[in-house]
Order: sequence, then C-alpha cells, then structure tokens
Amino acid sequence: MEREFLVPAGFGILIVLALVYCIYALSLGKKRFRAAVEIVKRDSPEIQVDGNHFSKKGWRALFRRISGKEETYTKNSSPVQIRVEFELDVKVPLFSVRPKGRAKAFLKRSRGPELKTGADDFDRKYVVSGVSEDFARDFLDPATRELIHNLRMLRQAGIINFEAFGRTASVTFLDFIPSVTQLADFLKGSFAFADRLVSLASKLQEGEGGISAGPDENACPVCGDALAQKTVQCSKCGKAHHRDCWTYWGMCTAPDCGETKPK
Repeated sequence: MEREFLVPAGFGILIVLALVYCIYALSLGKKRFRAAVEIVKRDSPEIQVDGNHFSKKGWRALFRRISGKEETYTKNSSPVQIRVEFELDVKVPLFSVRPKGRAKAFLKRSRGPELKTGADDFDRKYVVSGVSEDFARDFLDPATRELIHNLRMLRQAGIINFEAFGRTASVTFLDFIPSVTQLADFLKGSFAFADRLVSLASKLQEGEGGISAGPDENACPVCGDALAQKTVQCSKCGKAHHRDCWTYWGMCTAPDCGETKPK
C-alpha cells in the first residue's frame, strides 16, 4: 500500500517541480530580454525599439521565443528556440544557411538545392541552400561568414539557422535561457544579417532599374510576387499569402500576428 502511494506522489512532485522551473525560466527569460534590449539601445541608437519589435531603414523585426511543438515550421529543430523574424523592404532570393549535422531536414524544408560559396572552410562547416549561387557567393563575403560563425559560437552546439525568402527573413537560435550578453549579441548579429541582406538586394535592384519603396499591399508578404488564385488568408488578421508561401514559412508574416492556422 505504501509503495502504491509513493509512486504517484513522486510523479506529482516531479510535475510540480517542472511547472515551477517553467515559470522561473519564463520570468528569467523576460528579464534577460529586457536587459539585452537596453544593450541594443545603447550600442545601436539607429534601431527603433518598441517592446519586442525593432525597426531600421530597410527592415522591421519581431523577436519571438517559440516552442517547436507549436510550430510546424520548426518541428525538425530544437524544442525551444528564440527567433528574430524580419519583414524586408526589398526582395531576396530563397536563401538559407545552417551548420552541418542537422542539414537533412533543413534541405527538405527549404526546397532549395545545395550551393557552394567557393570558401572551402565555410562549405565544410555549413550547408548553404537556395536558388542563386551568385547571390550566395556575393552575400557570403568574408565579413558575413565571420558574422555567421560568431553567432553560431554563441551556442557551441551550433544549432542556428539563417533563412530569407522574398520579403521575409529569420535567424533562429537554440534558447536554453542564454545570458544577457549572448542574447544582446544574438539580436545585434541578427540585425547585421538583415542589414547585409537589404544592402545586397538593394544594389541588385538598383541595377535592374530601381528599388522598391516597401512592401506592396497587393503582393504576397513572403515572396513579394503578385497574389493569384492559389491563396490563403490568415485566420487571425486576414492577411493573404500564396498557399505555397504559407506552407513554406509556416505562419502569417504580418506584424504582430504570427498565426499558424490559415483559412
């Protein structure tokens, strides 16, 4: 009888401890994020900050802490992640970078062929995927390769992912409650990644006859192309997306939304 009582009691204690830890981690994560934002404000005054929203000429960004169980987009990645999602003022080709070792699921999801940058050491350590090898080589210059490597080193496990597609981009990072310094470096590095994307895409568009002034309300917010018949709408805010683009990105890309269910 005593053993029968102790077993469920032990499970109950474990559940309570797990809940306490989750509450503690959430509270600590919020405090560290606020402290990291103060570092970003101090070091990068050109970036406008409003809560977990950031903006600068060329892009707007949303910081999110996500669970892989709730996101079809990240179901092949770590259970808990932090991500900076960007809405860009220019279009970029499908482009992804991820450390080797978790590349199989990544390549399947990105739907882009593997590319080579021409930098042998970088190609040995990272998988680059996309539709334009010229863009990948131009973008992944020595400074950008160093930026990506430094962000990866924030987590020795190397679980970090960089993606861009149309007018959207993201940098995703394994969480486990990083320190304030790590979180600030992650934010600043993510913003530098977006700056480089916008800079290169802007130069390419200048060569094609001009830069778009910003997102077109009649275009898909993911790829930037005109909306056709095969579209879906966000069940929360009503924003229209191409069906394939919604499937690829896994959620609504409208600011302040992030809904995962279309209609």
